[in-house]
Amino acid sequence: MEVLFKLKELCSEPKRAITIIFITPVTVFLAYFKFRIFPLLGKKLPPGSLGLPLIGESISFVMAHKHDKTVDWIQKHVNKYGPVFKTSLMGSNAVFLTGQAGNRFISSGRDNGIASNQVGTAGGILGKHSIFELPGPRQKIVGGAIMNFLKPERIQRFVSVMDSLVQQEMFQELSVRDTVKMVTLIKKITFNVSCSLLFRLQESKEKDDLFKDFIVAIIGLWAIPLKFPATAYQKALQARGRIPRLLSKLIKGRKKEIDEGSKGSLDDNDLISCLLMLRDENGDPLLEEEIIDNVISVMIASHDKTSVFISHFIRKLVRDTEVFAKMLQGSG
Repeated sequence: MEVLFKLKELCSEPKRAITIIFITPVTVFLAYFKFRIFPLLGKKLPPGSLGLPLIGESISFVMAHKHDKTVDWIQKHVNKYGPVFKTSLMGSNAVFLTGQAGNRFISSGRDNGIASNQVGTAGGILGKHSIFELPGPRQKIVGGAIMNFLKPERIQRFVSVMDSLVQQEMFQELSVRDTVKMVTLIKKITFNVSCSLLFRLQESKEKDDLFKDFIVAIIGLWAIPLKFPATAYQKALQARGRIPRLLSKLIKGRKKEIDEGSKGSLDDNDLISCLLMLRDENGDPLLEEEIIDNVISVMIASHDKTSVFISHFIRKLVRDTEVFAKMLQGSG
């Protein structure tokens, strides 16, 4: 009898395995429709495609981003669906607004009924208090302070400092080798300029560690949102988690300067000091977490966009001798 019982048990195992194999994808499929598709039914949405279940169009977008063809990816969708289209990226449903009118509408403020939240991966890296995530009046207050700090008149005062930093980095790299990896060097230079402009961070091991963490964190902005060991997104989250340690120390130092009155003018302060002196609609100061999230957001935006632009500019000069000659003629 015991032998017969074991035989029946063995025979039932394949059936159980087949049942599990069948039920699992069906459950995932139904859950996807319940939480991602059903809430959209009956709503007036722009044209577009949400792509594959769970994955969406993340793979094609990441591949385009990896090969510097993000603009081509967006243009392909604009040609097919128009200047406003829906998609699904990094586990989040999203709507793209392109063109000057779309940018102006988003930038006009949160009173227009639009919340320009980032996709889940970007939100996880930038932080929930980032200017890109803040709602309503809070966004206007923080955004206004950041824009005021980055106004052209203030930036002009740093031109000579920027020029000095760029020359210093270039000469330092070329003094020990005949060739350099230009993109890597540009990233380092823009990072150093941003550090000097935003929070007066001097050369140190902490600064070098901060640079490494920022590079890893930036990669995670548009990575596949998999929180498994060794994945790009998990590494980015870990790097992002280390960044506040240094920023918290800088915040305490700037706060001490303000309390002692050693930095009385806004024009003499860095971004951290400006955010520390900022008050909301109730007269309350920003939380340390809010300051950290927004410093990280500005840091990533200024570093990433600038380094990409300069890299493409140098690439253009290398490939187009006519443009290069005209630039030399204009600078001579």
